[in-house]
Amino acid sequence: MACLRIFKLTAMSLRRREKKVCIRKVLGASAGQIIYLDIKEFILLISIANVIAWPIVYFVMRKVLQNYPYRIDIAPRCFLLAGLASILIAVMTILYLSVRAALQNHGDSLRYE
Repeated sequence: MACLRIFKLTAMSLRRREKKVCIRKVLGASAGQIIYLDIKEFILLISIANVIAWPIVYFVMRKVLQNYPYRIDIAPRCFLLAGLASILIAVMTILYLSVRAALQNHGDSLRYE
């Protein structure tokens, strides 16, 4: 569910900025530069969200796991894998949507502005 939510939020955010991407392309920016700016922003936001969420999840899971007779340790690699998965999903979404925006006809997007 979280992966689908990241995909949806990334797609909505990039569609909202479609005209900005078209203006940058018209003014001479390459597709790589536009993709780099988008990826950099989303990786920063997702990293901040992960750093905020990790301590909260750790303490909640520790409380939940104390109720079971057989206890396991919470490994840090679980948090790292979840963070990498969220970043990977966002990067794949950004690549797909940015390439699609870079290859579209910019005149159609900017015609009514």
